Amino acid sequence: MLRSPGWLRRHPPAVRRQWILLYDEFRIFALRTPAARRRLARHEQRVREQYAAAAHAVLRRAGAGVEAAAPAGLIGAMLFALDHDLNRQEVIDPGHVPATSFADAVELLVASAVALAKVSRRYR
Repeated sequence: MLRSPGWLRRHPPAVRRQWILLYDEFRIFALRTPAARRRLARHEQRVREQYAAAAHAVLRRAGAGVEAAAPAGLIGAMLFALDHDLNRQEVIDPGHVPATSFADAVELLVASAVALAKVSRRYR
């Protein structure tokens, strides 16, 4: 999820750190427990689908001719990975990884897609 200033105020670093720890502990449990792994896989699939749908909506609003350069599933997985890992990096090294890093990455990716659409028929 993109971190708006309001969201960041409601979720201070200690709260974000606690949720990251809890989620990571559950992921480790799921890696060891087949039933939990299946359930987590279903949940993460829905999350990836939501990231992909959001990305496609942003690209549609970005301008005429801007389309995704990869399948929706891959885009969802990439955004999921960026969001989850950038959160961890921010908790570990907040002086060098800002809380807005995921939003910054998405902004850069959208700007890149728009630029590519302008110079290449492949992305139209």
